[in-house]
Amino acid sequence: MFVNMLTITSFYSNFYYNCIDHFFQKNSISKERTLFFDIETTGLSHKTSHIYLIGAAVFEKTSFKLYQFLAEHETSEEETALLQSFYKLCSDRDCLIHFNGTTFDIPYLLHKSTQYQVSSPLLSMKSIDLYRTLRPISFLLPVSDFKQRTLEPLCHYQRLDTMDGKQLIQVFHSFASLHKKEDQNLLLLHNHDDIEGMFHLLSLDILKAVLNGKFEFIQSHILKSTTLNGDIRTDILFQFSLPSVLPTDFSYHLEMFSLTFSGHTGKLKLPLLSGTLRYFYKNYKDYYYLPLEDEAVHKSIASYVDSSCRQKAKASNCYKKISGFFLRAYGNPNLSQFKTDYESKEIYIQWTSEFSASPEMQQEFLREFLKNLPKK
Repeated sequence: MFVNMLTITSFYSNFYYNCIDHFFQKNSISKERTLFFDIETTGLSHKTSHIYLIGAAVFEKTSFKLYQFLAEHETSEEETALLQSFYKLCSDRDCLIHFNGTTFDIPYLLHKSTQYQVSSPLLSMKSIDLYRTLRPISFLLPVSDFKQRTLEPLCHYQRLDTMDGKQLIQVFHSFASLHKKEDQNLLLLHNHDDIEGMFHLLSLDILKAVLNGKFEFIQSHILKSTTLNGDIRTDILFQFSLPSVLPTDFSYHLEMFSLTFSGHTGKLKLPLLSGTLRYFYKNYKDYYYLPLEDEAVHKSIASYVDSSCRQKAKASNCYKKISGFFLRAYGNPNLSQFKTDYESKEIYIQWTSEFSASPEMQQEFLREFLKNLPKK
């Protein structure tokens, strides 16, 4: 029985250390106590297949190091040795990071541990699945699926490996029989790229952080432009800083807004709308509706109005009409909200001199807008 252990040091670019630090701070974890891992198997079922390679990246001293445990034969003895070697590396860590390991890697390892009666630390460790962590931002990304290979180019990661897991099974069978160096290199390269690719995926978590309110308002501008039919269009451009630098530009557009990310900055452009909307008072029981004015007034004022010209307000007519400029809003910003009518699901906030001069009000508007960003 023999298991190869290979070590690759400092395989990670300095740029992404910023993303790592942001990710670890956000999740309250220590990189010294964290382990990135990925396994390679000869099939999907733990009952009829074997583990032949486990790769794990850990932080040692000043850099991440990749350890790869490779079996030389497809035997239960070498599977047991792989598990024991991997779990020994886990012993000084308390957090696992993986891509879709919740569904495959971890259950597979636990089944094999039970089969070979090897004590496993996995269930006592915190587990962060990048597939599940990043899935909520999938609507922002220009991808057709959510496989790791598909996401990696968005993070400027170009893997050297060109093989998929199914092809590698044949390579491992060849390696187990002939022990060719070129077969070993193909196996290790695929596993290496899977793990290194995870580090690059951490940069996408910056987008998730922004949608959860982790950004700082910078400024807003009024933009004027001429449409194709000669009309003047007015937009508001909000700029905000991101918690870390993105490796590539992203954009997301719907009819009512456009959202772009570049480097350390995000921009949201919205049309400035003019018209008359309704502000609905919350406690309609304290108000009377005046049909002639088509507005509601507080009962302390309504007492001076002839009773034939007033009626107890209902939730649907307890409003005040406001004319001015408005911005479409999402979520529930802690700002005065306006609607076209009571049943409408669309809300607006008024663009006023007070709002445009208040970073706090604009931060609140953006926070709710981005947290509740509509999907295509």
